[in-house]
Order: sequence, then C-alpha cells, then structure tokens
Amino acid sequence: MIRYILITILFAVFVATPTKAMAGWAFEYSLGATYNFALPLHIELDNAPDIHESNAKYRFDDFEEPYYYSIRLAKWNEAKAWEVELIHQKLAWDTDLPEVTKFEVSHGFNGLFLNRVYDKNGYVLRLGAGVVIAHPESTINGNHYESEGMGFMLGGAIMQVSVQKKFSLSESFYLSLEGKWSAGYAKVPVVDGEATVYNSALHALLGVGYKF
Repeated sequence: MIRYILITILFAVFVATPTKAMAGWAFEYSLGATYNFALPLHIELDNAPDIHESNAKYRFDDFEEPYYYSIRLAKWNEAKAWEVELIHQKLAWDTDLPEVTKFEVSHGFNGLFLNRVYDKNGYVLRLGAGVVIAHPESTINGNHYESEGMGFMLGGAIMQVSVQKKFSLSESFYLSLEGKWSAGYAKVPVVDGEATVYNSALHALLGVGYKF
C-alpha cells in the first residue's frame, strides 16, 4: 500500500508545475507523519514517588486513527502571508515501567499556530508560534485518567519552522510537499498529579491546497 502511495505522489509531482506567488486566500489540508526525538518526561504525583524519564520514546502510529493532519488558512499579499494552522500530532509513550500502563496524548498534542510565511523563489518558508491544545489519557499505578467532555485543554507553548514546495494542479488547486520541525511542551493532568511533556519532532506532510 505504501509503495502505491509513493508512486502516486511521485507521479503527481512529475506532472505538476511549481506555483507562482499568490495574492488572496489559500486553504490547505495535509496528512503526514512525525519522528519524535527522545526527550525528558516528568510525572509528579501527590501520593506516590514521582516518575522521571530522561529519554522518553514515543510509538509511531500516525497512520492509525486518529490520523496526523494539518489544516491552515492563509491570507497572501504577493510573496508574504499571515496564516493560522492547526496540527494534530499524537504522542504515545513507549515504556515498560511497571508503574505506567498507559500514557498518551493521542487525541492531540495539538499545535495551534500563527505563522508568518514567505515565498522565496518558489519555496515557501514558514515560522510559527502558538499554543498546545492537549487531550491526555493515562493509567499510572492503576489509576486511570481521561479528560471529561471533549477533553481538550490548553497545555503549553509550541513553535515551528518549515519549508514547503507547491505544485499547480489547476488554476485553483495545488499539491503541497512540506518538511517541518517543531518544539514545544505541555503540562497535563494525571490522577493525583501532573505530567510535563517536552517534544521536538520532524514532520513530513503531503497535502492539497485551494486558492480563492
């Protein structure tokens, strides 16, 4: 299946042509995958010893529901734009510690960004900063935590840098290929305590855009 997807991507890039600088609005939707670097994870507990992992590693499950995605809306003025972007990123700690049965931010270590965007000779450079909207789930020392209601909460701060290439498919539609790096942190609740999650990740995205 992955082989056929890669062939389709390569064919689309081959038949497409680079876009020109835009004026007006643009909407983009992308799917993708991440590589999460191992970073510290701290869980502070009121009624049990704290848990500290200096190199927390996360499972790769971006191709399982809920999928990784990015959506954004930009207002272009020739070669510059302001942009709002939401990235749905997932974190699931891959650990064999007996105290931790489950620790996930899998319905979203979501980044809500305000981006400044520049078109430089056909390459789109993006700098963004924003907030982490988290949806944590955990089972620690047998105590299960899951957010109530929709479960989303303001967790912390995040930034990103990305490079994007666009290829015209028609007058209004285009294909988007993008690589980005993000770094952020969030504080999320667990039963009788709080976890501090640090994240640095590389992202690869494939999407479509619409100019209007």
